Amino acid sequence: MPLRLVEVIAPDGYIDTVNAIADSESVIEKSTLVNCKDGHTLIRLLTRATGRQRLIDELQRALSSAEHWRVSLYPVDTSMPEKKLPEDERKERERQRTNQTREELFNGVWASATLSSDFILMSGLAATIAAAGLIQSNAAVVIGAMVLAPFLGPNIALALGAALGNIKLVTRGAIALVVGTAIAIGFGFVLAFVLRADGMTHELLLRTSVDPTSAVIALASGAAAALSLSSGTASALVGVMVAVALLPPAVTLGIAIELGYMRNTAGAAGLLLVNIAAVNLAALGIFFYRGIRPKSWLEQRTASQSILVSAVVCIILLAGALAVAYFLGEKS
Repeated sequence: MPLRLVEVIAPDGYIDTVNAIADSESVIEKSTLVNCKDGHTLIRLLTRATGRQRLIDELQRALSSAEHWRVSLYPVDTSMPEKKLPEDERKERERQRTNQTREELFNGVWASATLSSDFILMSGLAATIAAAGLIQSNAAVVIGAMVLAPFLGPNIALALGAALGNIKLVTRGAIALVVGTAIAIGFGFVLAFVLRADGMTHELLLRTSVDPTSAVIALASGAAAALSLSSGTASALVGVMVAVALLPPAVTLGIAIELGYMRNTAGAAGLLLVNIAAVNLAALGIFFYRGIRPKSWLEQRTASQSILVSAVVCIILLAGALAVAYFLGEKS
């Protein structure tokens, strides 16, 4: 059972309100430290996943008019003794739970979509490794580059930003994705010249064809990424990064441009577009399914509009890329 320690620092005049909110199904245990500093009280709540998001939202609403308040969440690996629940209640809570609160999920995705010097350097290094592997037709090297590439974070940021109606997160993810993709294409172009690529290898050709199977893989990968993040099992993301394959098509696009193979260039661009659109569409669906919403009614209304727009755009991009790929295949 995923536990979190919720630490609330609030003015003494708000303590009765906080205590009333703490009478929640998510709270396992409560402890209070009165007068922790200058007329403020510290309350620690040991919480389970069920109802935690509602608890956090109610605390924020209640304390929004107060001064110098803070709500912090900390992971708890183990707590003893463990409280036993009736079997039917345990199963119901297991079915309903979303381990990560909206705030935890947002902060993690926000950090992963940061356009920093580390992001740029990692994109360049991953693109270099991928280009070498693709030109040598070495699948193991290409897989290693896919694990290093930091492109999944910006894609998930686009989906989460749409789910929350947060334009800043969408913009942040879009900028990081565009810059990372441009780096991959540029490195592919330059390294094709430096390494004297003389044709399309087997590994390169694999990234120049688009079919419904490509879309299915990307959809499943995007769903798995969103599910692993929202449930707090980030260890599964390594497999997702390999499966979704955002980096190799971008590098292949650069290599094909340098070689002058326009049909292969179109195929790589189509595969890249399909992967990006499918990952976003699937992640958006998972966030919607798991009930990840803004807390206020007005924000939820904005989020509903952004979800609809994002989903329609992704579907149009997917359908368009697959239609173009089919047309090119018929012409070849």
